[in-house]
Amino acid sequence: MKIVDMAQELHFELGQPTDLSVPAISYWLRNNIGILNNRLNKDIIVDDNTLELYPNLGEAEKSIYKKIYECYFYDLKIKQTLNSINNDSLLEVTDGGGTVRRINRNETSKVYLEAKKQSFSELDMMIHDYNINDVGPLQVAGDDTVVGSFITDKYFTPRPFNRV
Repeated sequence: MKIVDMAQELHFELGQPTDLSVPAISYWLRNNIGILNNRLNKDIIVDDNTLELYPNLGEAEKSIYKKIYECYFYDLKIKQTLNSINNDSLLEVTDGGGTVRRINRNETSKVYLEAKKQSFSELDMMIHDYNINDVGPLQVAGDDTVVGSFITDKYFTPRPFNRV
């Protein structure tokens, strides 16, 4: 799967924000593949020539990577809102029967913070489920089909202990 295709899906899933473009999302995804590798214990790379992920991501890995970007997106929105609080000291003006009210940036940042917390909890659940369901054992030690023996008496007579 190409990074650009995933970035376009993310742009649509986030509601096509006007302050965010598909190239910006694909740039972030290309440069932060290490976050996905660390969270899933994988070794996924981006091919510089084709901009495709190698090995290809399954649906579970793809949704986890999208959720990682969603958490970043909400974090970015919180920072933008908090930076704009310094510029907006005026919340409401009334003159001649007309009222102009600005959006309370503090409340907006609280909404983004709540969305970020929810995204992080969903991400943790997705990673937990992925680690339980999609990861096989790295090593199987021993052979359970061979009958073993142990010594049980003073005459050192071996006794079988496996599947008797």
